[in-house]
Amino acid sequence: MLKVIGFIGLIVCLSACALQTGEHNRVVRQELGAQSELILKQQETIEQQQQQLKRLGESQQQLSLMLTGVSEQLDSLHEITVYQAAGVPLPSEVLADLPMSEQQESDAEGESLNGVASADKLVLGRNEWVWVDLLSKHFKARIDTGSSSSTFSADNVQPFERNGERWVSFTLPQDESNTKFETRLVRFTKIRQVGSDELERRAVVKLVIRMGDLVEETEFTLTNREKMLYPITLGRSFLRDIVVVDVARKFTQPRFQSASSTEQE
Repeated sequence: MLKVIGFIGLIVCLSACALQTGEHNRVVRQELGAQSELILKQQETIEQQQQQLKRLGESQQQLSLMLTGVSEQLDSLHEITVYQAAGVPLPSEVLADLPMSEQQESDAEGESLNGVASADKLVLGRNEWVWVDLLSKHFKARIDTGSSSSTFSADNVQPFERNGERWVSFTLPQDESNTKFETRLVRFTKIRQVGSDELERRAVVKLVIRMGDLVEETEFTLTNREKMLYPITLGRSFLRDIVVVDVARKFTQPRFQSASSTEQE
């Protein structure tokens, strides 16, 4: 009888343990399910945040492009103001800096591409970075197809002789160091400013300039362009048989890199 009672007690204990184990497993499964749902929700939240960051980055990029465009337009308006204050008619390339309609942009692009295809020349925008070897410095230049000659902004232009040859020295406007540069004088020429009957006597020099892979020695007249936005103007004497100008573009050529230019930057 005692054995039977003991056996029944054992069965009851085992049943109780089984019930506790089953309950424990059920609780564990519920906790695991809850944790899985939490992980899925966290993953969804992370994906949503990543999408938001991506959209934010795209918006910032668009805003940056818009600010760049506004800055370029402000530069153009400033130059227009300078031309008007000086009483000088606006070159056609200055007007090209103003916003164009889609049709005008399409026309400008078509003309430039046709020019490249027929002549196979280097394409320059209406503005480019120009490296001048003599000065070991970059300058912003305006590509002006309306001007016959090229111009470099210089101050304190003084001709002199060296070893029986004609030379000229000059400084850069607004250069606090007042560094003097010297080069051979090619000749003097007289330039009539638009809207004026007076002739301006200018020194003509040859300077080696670089734009991307292009290296050219070209003639410049020296005059003070301190009031102008661009210290260098490249006219038809430089452009002829070398490049095609696409006025719908700017800074198409990479800056020339040299040891001195890298140190400056």
